[in-house]
Amino acid sequence: MARRLLLLGGIGLILTGMFFGDIFAVYTLHQNAAQVGANLAAAANCRTFRKPACGVCQFRNIGMFLENRGTKVDAHVHMIDFGYLALLLAILQPWVSFAESWKKKIAWVF
Repeated sequence: MARRLLLLGGIGLILTGMFFGDIFAVYTLHQNAAQVGANLAAAANCRTFRKPACGVCQFRNIGMFLENRGTKVDAHVHMIDFGYLALLLAILQPWVSFAESWKKKIAWVF
């Protein structure tokens, strides 16, 4: 039972992480990449026209877009990693010497 739970949970986490990653790529990543490019071009123009305060603002915007990207990438990658970890634990279940009730409890907690 615990092995099945870990297998199904791991596959579910992997699929959910991949689905979330696809949604993120389509609706957030490409728009953020366009905004980062536009802000870099604007920062270069600020340097050309000798407006340092304008360039600082553009780089602050770039930092916000990259931070938004980083948190979303971390979320779905960690979800996939926990799915693979659950699959590994399911493979190792026969060699764990806990009672079956404890294996189920650990699988539910994981």
